[in-house]
Amino acid sequence: IIGLAALTGDRISERYDFASLRDYFSEELLQTLAPHELQAMQALALPTTLTPRVAEVLLADRATQTLEHALRLGILSRTASDVYLVHPLVREHLSKSTHVAGAEYSDLIPRLIDYYLGQAAWDDAIELAKTHDPGSSMPRVLIHALDALLSEGRLATLDSWLRQALELQIHDPRID
Repeated sequence: IIGLAALTGDRISERYDFASLRDYFSEELLQTLAPHELQAMQALALPTTLTPRVAEVLLADRATQTLEHALRLGILSRTASDVYLVHPLVREHLSKSTHVAGAEYSDLIPRLIDYYLGQAAWDDAIELAKTHDPGSSMPRVLIHALDALLSEGRLATLDSWLRQALELQIHDPRID
């Protein structure tokens, strides 16, 4: 439908609400999933960089099966470097959703941040912290990454992160 509308050359976007249509398609796709599958998809949408190892951190022994299922459904695509990309519309829909709950999922953000810190994946760690748990996680990431960022000469990165913490009104004696 959207493709045909684009071919008309008409200013059809002024007459129709394509955001509602995108939401409808995302919702319809996600409604086909069982609750545990939906929780797994929401977990996979958390990281900015999704690799098989990150999926294992999030989903343990269900990672491979879930990645393959998400690929078949079109929720994920895979790059040549074995990085998975969550479809942007689905990611947006999942980020608005509140299906990840329960004890099994309560530690996803800290667990993933711990993994990123262990891998010195500072950028992924700070993005996750900033997006999902800025108050407690951003200071933790900043402290862990500080020496490495200074030794690598990434002063602009450090400055940017500190400014973001300030904008988010994060007050922590370790970074003030």
